[in-house]
Amino acid sequence: MAGMGNQSDLGKWQVRTVIAAVSLIAAGLAAYSAAASYETVVTLAVRFGLSLPHLTPIGLDGGLFGVIILNIALIWLGMRVWWLGLTSRFFAIAIVAANGAAGWPRPVGVGLRVAAPVLFIIIVEAAQYVLLHRGAADARKRKRD
Repeated sequence: MAGMGNQSDLGKWQVRTVIAAVSLIAAGLAAYSAAASYETVVTLAVRFGLSLPHLTPIGLDGGLFGVIILNIALIWLGMRVWWLGLTSRFFAIAIVAANGAAGWPRPVGVGLRVAAPVLFIIIVEAAQYVLLHRGAADARKRKRD
């Protein structure tokens, strides 16, 4: 499989098209995930008698999206903050756990509630991986030149 994993085999417009398509899919998945998670976490917060149950998911989901956006922006700028990635993973685990708990003990309920957040997290982790390795490759290239 010649050319697998080699960005130079793709034209600039092809790379941009792929990035745009993945970004649109990720944005749609993020919107769906946030809406579904909001409803699920509110229901769970009401069930457990938390104060301000309608604000609980904003803290969780909003915190996750904020940390993810900040982390990706800093990676893109070449200013990686290692503990920010850990923070986003902590929020991701909390959201997946809360969504899974809302479907407990029914396996189908758990699976349906955690699928979208897990897929969104996978896309974000892949984007961070690409940005980190692309930055490392650019640094190696500058060092050689």
